[in-house]
Amino acid sequence: MMREPDIAKEYGIEHVSRCFKGLPQEVTKAVHACCGYPLYLDQEDYLKADRSLYGRLANKLDSAGFDRLSIEDAHCPTDLSFLSKFSHTTVVLGVVAIARSRVEPVEEIRGRVREALRFLPPHRLVLAPDCGLGFLPRDVLRAKLKNMVAAAKTFPEN
Repeated sequence: MMREPDIAKEYGIEHVSRCFKGLPQEVTKAVHACCGYPLYLDQEDYLKADRSLYGRLANKLDSAGFDRLSIEDAHCPTDLSFLSKFSHTTVVLGVVAIARSRVEPVEEIRGRVREALRFLPPHRLVLAPDCGLGFLPRDVLRAKLKNMVAAAKTFPEN
C-alpha cells in the first residue's frame, strides 16, 4: 500500500476495507501500513516508502472503516502533523525500529509520543514496534520493549 500510493488510493484501500465487511461490530479491524522491510539486521539501504505518503493517504484511510491503523515511524521518522487527519481511526504508532540493533532511549520514545499527542487524543494512540521483531536478538528485543513500556508509563492513562 505505501509503496504503491496511487493504487492504494484508486482501489487498494477500498479492497482491504471489503475484507472486513460482515464482521461483528465487536471485532477490531486493524491494518498495518508497511513502509518496507530490510533483508538483514541494521541494513540501511533497503527500499522504503516515501515519508509523505501517510499524509497523502490519511483521509482515505480514516474513512475506510478501519478501527486501527498501524504505521511505522521509528525506522523512518516523519512529520507527525498528518495524524490530525485521523478523526475516527486509532493510530498504532511504531516507536521502536524492528531491524536496527540500536536501542531507542526512553526519552527519545517519549519525544515521539509527545509529538504524536499534539495531533491525536491519547485514547486514539497506541504504541508499538514498527513491524515484526524477527531480526532482533532477544536481549535487544527485550531492551527495546522495556524502554517502550517505560516511556508509555510516563503518560497519564485516558
